[in-house]
Order: sequence, then C-alpha cells, then structure tokens
Amino acid sequence: MNFDSMDPTARTQAAAILANLRAQGMDGLLSDAVRLGDIKSKEEKIMYDRADLKLAYDALDAEAQLVLKRTAERIRVFAEAQRAALVDTTVPGGEAGHFMEPVQCAGCYVPGRHYPLPSSVLMTALTARAEGVVTMWVASPRPAPATLAAAYLAAAYLADADSLLAVGGVQAIDALACGVGIPVDDVIVSPGNKWITATKKLCRAFAPLTCWQARLRCWSSPTRRPR
Repeated sequence: MNFDSMDPTARTQAAAILANLRAQGMDGLLSDAVRLGDIKSKEEKIMYDRADLKLAYDALDAEAQLVLKRTAERIRVFAEAQRAALVDTTVPGGEAGHFMEPVQCAGCYVPGRHYPLPSSVLMTALTARAEGVVTMWVASPRPAPATLAAAYLAAAYLADADSLLAVGGVQAIDALACGVGIPVDDVIVSPGNKWITATKKLCRAFAPLTCWQARLRCWSSPTRRPR
C-alpha cells in the first residue's frame, strides 16, 4: 500500500476507528458515533428505513416538497440521459461500444455536518439508481437543525434509497465497507475530506471495494457571469 499522498495524522486516526469497528462491530460503530458527536447515546436511532424516509418527506411543507421533487427530477433526467449517451457504434473493421453492469449494492456517503446540502443526497444517490444499482444505502451525519435533518431523510426518499445510516465521517465509510448493520457495499461514492480519503484507501486494502470521489470541475470564461 502506498500512502504517500495521505495525511499521516488522518491515516492514523482513520485506521484506529476502522480497527475498532472491525473488532467490535455495531457496538464499535455506536461508540465512535457517540464519541465523535453523531449521536448523544448508543440508544439513539441511526437506521432509517423506507417507511422512516417517507414519513420525513410527508412531514415537509408543500413548498419544500416541490423544491426537492423538482431538483430530483432534473438530476434523474440528466443521469438517465448520460447513461443513454453511451451507445454501441460501427467503426472500420468492427463494432465498438460499452459494457455496463450495475453493482449489487452501492453506498452513497454525503457529508452534512458543516455544510449540509440535501441536494448532495440527490446528486449522489439518484445517479446510482439511474445506473441500475439494486440496493442503495445513504450514509450521512445528522445536520444540526431538525428541519434540515428532515430534508436529508426526505431527499433520500426521493432518491429511492433503501435506507439511511445517520452517522458520518470515517465510521460511516467503515460501516458501508464492512457491512456493519447493513449490506456490504460493492462501491462507495462520496466527496470528502482527508479523513474520508484515507479511510477509503484503508478499506480498499482489505475488501474488494471500489471507492470513487464524486468531483466536478467547471471552467468558465472570465468575461461570463456564473448562473
């Protein structure tokens, strides 16, 4: 393993959390979730199924529902168009194209503690569904305002997530990779800081796991105003 690009402190801290989770399972996950501020006690709810997500969506006011539905539809249409653009073609001497086979289970990690954005849930999870992933979990720390936490759950419902794990950071990635209380994921997609990056690299060292960073870079002419 080559960790030259990893922050050594982040790697050490991530490795300690991963070791605790692998040794202690769910109890280790809950202990770290309490210690790192995801929950206040081990008895607090961290698993939200489809029924829970629907309740959160139904509890939103009509305007909030409309905003989320409109945003979700735009993302879904683009994701489906993006996949449809990959078509086979005839080239001199034969045929060329793409072979795509969805993974069985995907984990979508969405940061939410410092800069919570329900749209990040939609952009990460809807893409997985558009690609045909069979089982899809979202993991995200619970945002501080209760209204925003409800919006996260509602966004996961609209994204057709099977469930949401309400913990964040290293412990969330570890749970997705190791299958602690949830199915073992074949792929994990997420943005993330240096701890998330270190964790995904550590997880790849012991599991047949693909980890992607969800990144988008935009270029614009200095004379054009962003919209």
